[in-house]
Amino acid sequence: MMIWPQSVQLKAVKLALQLLERKETQTTILRNVIQSTMQLSVQIVAHHLPLPLQPKHLQKSLMQLL
Repeated sequence: MMIWPQSVQLKAVKLALQLLERKETQTTILRNVIQSTMQLSVQIVAHHLPLPLQPKHLQKSLMQLL
């Protein structure tokens, strides 16, 4: 049985694409977790601060820190 360079390259490309898809999925999940955590943090902080802060302004400020 002969191994053709094209078939090896095709397999390598398929594996690379699978890894990229997994990485993209992990990145999306992580981004969603960070965003949800930020939103919850903004709600908690805005609720406990005595100042009348707008949650959107606070969230924007916190996102700039990241």
